[in-house]
Amino acid sequence: MKKIELTKEEIDVVDDVFFDFIGILTSEEVEKTACSFIEKASNFMHESNAINERGGDLIVWFWGKYLKQEGLYKCDDISKIEFSKKQKSILKAASKGNYIPGIEYEETNKLFFDIICKVCSYIAETNSYKELNESDLDYLEWFYNKYCEK
Repeated sequence: MKKIELTKEEIDVVDDVFFDFIGILTSEEVEKTACSFIEKASNFMHESNAINERGGDLIVWFWGKYLKQEGLYKCDDISKIEFSKKQKSILKAASKGNYIPGIEYEETNKLFFDIICKVCSYIAETNSYKELNESDLDYLEWFYNKYCEK
């Protein structure tokens, strides 16, 4: 499989735009970087012949593949995934589509991004895209339900 190559700016845009509840494209440069990330994700999906694998969310799928490739956030066993008490409350709120208190603060945003990385990594490591897609749930809601079952 082809190696995913991302620039520092593209990695930053994942946190700042795609997985931030605010998700604001703050400048033309950020918009170009976000488009570049999406283009790379789409090209990778087609080159990998993974259109049916990825489920409904290209960004979650691609980010999980990148984390897996880089060996970051190895989360293949849900029973071993650790969250702080605050992260658990953030995950619960996010899984229900609720506002996350304090998300505008850097500390909370970092905790949320850590959750996102663990969830995307778990989905990639366990190749759960099909199960996720068949559930018709948002990826955070799907993960939260599985996490609560452990």
